[in-house]
Amino acid sequence: MAARMLAFVSCIFLFTFSWYTVRTYYWINKPEIIEAGIEADKLLPEDAKVIAAYMGDTTFLYQTKRSGWPLNFDIDKKIAMGATHYVTISPTDSDLETKELSEKYTVLVRNNKYAIIDLTRKK
Repeated sequence: MAARMLAFVSCIFLFTFSWYTVRTYYWINKPEIIEAGIEADKLLPEDAKVIAAYMGDTTFLYQTKRSGWPLNFDIDKKIAMGATHYVTISPTDSDLETKELSEKYTVLVRNNKYAIIDLTRKK
């Protein structure tokens, strides 16, 4: 009986302490990615392929509810592979990539939190 009780208490501690570690994997430290994802979901077609760069983290891409890439390097290659839109939470001109893309392609939304650029429509 004591062994079963010890096993039960051990399992409770195991799951409790594991949850305290794992729950941090689900924290979103930048609410802008949620806002940008909601807006992208409203604006973009269902079959859009998105470049949603957030330091390689797929969380931002997941928020757009579209398939695509979580990295923004080699954009011309990704466009050749079917990328249709670029979503970023660095919409200012200090981000050279966003600035270059917004000068080259049609900007659907750009505010102080995020930008969504249509890579299929050149200016």
